[in-house]
Amino acid sequence: MIDTIKGTVSYAVLSFGGVLGIGEKLLAVPWKALKLDPENKRFLLNVDKDRLKDAPGLDKDHWPEWQCFFKYFGG
Repeated sequence: MIDTIKGTVSYAVLSFGGVLGIGEKLLAVPWKALKLDPENKRFLLNVDKDRLKDAPGLDKDHWPEWQCFFKYFGG
């Protein structure tokens, strides 16, 4: 998700769980909560699986109030 006013990235939308797209959960993670791992060309999120399971999810057809994700993951 991009903040078009500031021209910055605000959130990354991640897919968690499921198999082949079935049963997956979409999560919005504040961009500041992700850490770049340039050596392995990836971003890291320092959150355990149980916390991800309990995180508020996204419904791709109904966008939520973004602050709930910011409060949950920090950033």
